[in-house]
Amino acid sequence: MGVELIDMFTLGHFIMGFISYIILDSIKITTSSNMLLSNGLHLCIEMIEHNKTPGGLIIETNKNHIGDIVGFLLGWLLSFILKIKVSIWMYPILWVFIIYVTFMEIYREVFPDNILGAFSKAYGKK
Repeated sequence: MGVELIDMFTLGHFIMGFISYIILDSIKITTSSNMLLSNGLHLCIEMIEHNKTPGGLIIETNKNHIGDIVGFLLGWLLSFILKIKVSIWMYPILWVFIIYVTFMEIYREVFPDNILGAFSKAYGKK
């Protein structure tokens, strides 16, 4: 969420892309399916995000959507290139983390008027 190509959330998108490759690879999903599933889901989430508040304040731009998508993709690609393997006990933690962050992102955008929503004071946008 932002108006610049790269903002403080870009690193979060990069990290999520990095983790998404690791966890999907751990359950033996093919690389092409991993790429399509993780990046496709992320693209869908970016597409449902609100760009303006009901009052007309711009909270996200297409430029920022592109930066978020590219950040996620670069994280996924780096993870693919490095082929990071983590300890077996880390996988449940990574799964919980990525599911939590994904659902919170969707919740924030689908219900933007809630206390943690895209239109809330918590994001300094109201």
